[in-house]
This record gives sequence, C-alpha cells and structure tokens, in this order.
Amino acid sequence: MTQLKESKTVVRNYGMLATNAIIEVNEKRLSCCKSTNSYRRSKRERMKLFIPAMLTIALTIGCNETTKTEFVSAKLAPFKNAANGKMGQEVIATWRNVGDAPVRAVDANIKLRDPNGNIIDSFTYTIYAEFDDAPGVLPGETYTTKAGNGFKPPGFQGLPGYTPADSVEVTITKSSKTSGM
Repeated sequence: MTQLKESKTVVRNYGMLATNAIIEVNEKRLSCCKSTNSYRRSKRERMKLFIPAMLTIALTIGCNETTKTEFVSAKLAPFKNAANGKMGQEVIATWRNVGDAPVRAVDANIKLRDPNGNIIDSFTYTIYAEFDDAPGVLPGETYTTKAGNGFKPPGFQGLPGYTPADSVEVTITKSSKTSGM
C-alpha cells in the first residue's frame, strides 16, 4: 500500500489531468495484486506500471508545446547608477516568440566589444524572466527590455580600468515556458 501513497503524491504535484491516468494504473496494479493475493511486486513489475503513468503525465502537462525565440536586436543605452550617480551602460534586447507556447524565461550570451570589434567581456545572463503563473510572452509577440531593466555590465565612468563598450552582441541560448519562480 505504500506504492499507492507515493502515487497520490505524484497526482497532487501534477494536477487533475494526470490524476485519472495514475488512478487507472493504480487500480490495475491493485486488482492484479488482489487477484494473486500478493501485494509485493518485484522492481521490474513496479516499473512496468510506473513508466506508462509517467509517460501519461508528461503528455498531459504539455510536453508537446515548444518554446522558440528569435533574436531581433540589441543596443547599448546609457544608464545612471543610482548608488553613485555615475554613468554606465545597459543592454536593451528585443526578441520574438516564434514557438507555440508562452515564454517565461530567456537566457542569453552577451558579448561586449570595443571599437575594433574585440571582445571586452562576455556574460551569460537571463534577459527575461516572469513568474510561472503570469502570461509571459505569448506566441507571435515581440518583447523589448524596458529602460532600466536591462543587463548592466560591471563598471561605470570614473572607475579605474573601466572601458565602455562600443557595441554588443546578444545570442539567445535558451528559452523556456517556465522560469521556476
């Protein structure tokens, strides 16, 4: 009977759509066990019942939807540091959701370049994140980072060794329909 309790936990975590699939699998397992008067099953027999239930859950929670983003543009904008009033830079990125699911998180590789095109610095940064219960960026929509919310490379005018970037290159590395928030 402990297997049934573990399955109820799975149902609680994945919601109503998966409930019916797990209950059906549990009923089959219990009826199978009752008919042989044995509630103990080998690991192989338990896996034969567990794997179809997990596949059903995967299909019911929308694994067939895909997130896909298309990079549109990026620019460097001046940014005034609130802590010291010094000017720095921020990256404003624009991208489009070309998939068939809402996008709630986008990670990117950001490369800052000097006037000669040499890379000054490189960062991996989440350029967009929204709570999982928010609508996110829907399929077909375009999103532009709002001024003040962009990626701010370290450094500002007057800081020893600070070299402002002349250009920026942004490459989207991952998009997701969940952000984990």
